[in-house]
Amino acid sequence: MKVEIIRHGLTKYSEEHRYLGLIDAPLSLRGREELCPRAFPEKVYVSRLMRTKETAEIIYPGAVRTEMSGLGEMDFGEFDGRTSLELSSDRRYQEWVDGYCTGECPGGESRQSFTDRVTAAFSLIMDREMKMRTNSGSRVMGGTVYLVVHGGTIMSVMDRYAGGKQDYFSWLPPCGCGYLLDADRWQEEHVLQVLEKVDCRKPAKTWR
Repeated sequence: MKVEIIRHGLTKYSEEHRYLGLIDAPLSLRGREELCPRAFPEKVYVSRLMRTKETAEIIYPGAVRTEMSGLGEMDFGEFDGRTSLELSSDRRYQEWVDGYCTGECPGGESRQSFTDRVTAAFSLIMDREMKMRTNSGSRVMGGTVYLVVHGGTIMSVMDRYAGGKQDYFSWLPPCGCGYLLDADRWQEEHVLQVLEKVDCRKPAKTWR
């Protein structure tokens, strides 16, 4: 089984480099225009935030969208909707940045609590999809699970399950991009392997 996990398209907030957590921002005009259809699955998992649902509608046209609240972006609390420049004089923000963004955002989540929430939701999806692909007690290989989620969601999933020594933030794909993953080792080891990077923008660009 494979997993395709894509970050939502651009929003006005992401174009302005603002923290965008649980604010329910739609895709910007540019965000909508640069996306193109990627595949035609029957189902795609999304968060409950508008930007993932709008992206899924464009890149996976016709797919039934299954919403999972646990896949939502990190709750940045009082930092949400603001830029790093606007927050530069806030001592609490500087302490959070100096702590490698692992501490709890005022009124929001810590990276640990966020990662635990996201990976619990992702694991539930994977176990559900594996069960659906089981026939007479034997796993039936093949097929792809599709998700459109958030940058932080992808970083948390990849950091925990794709592992290695790669830095947490290095897993962040551009908006409209993501990963195709091999999940053949999921049942036994909860491990994902990167097969390729995926770009759903037009014209397709190369990202490293």
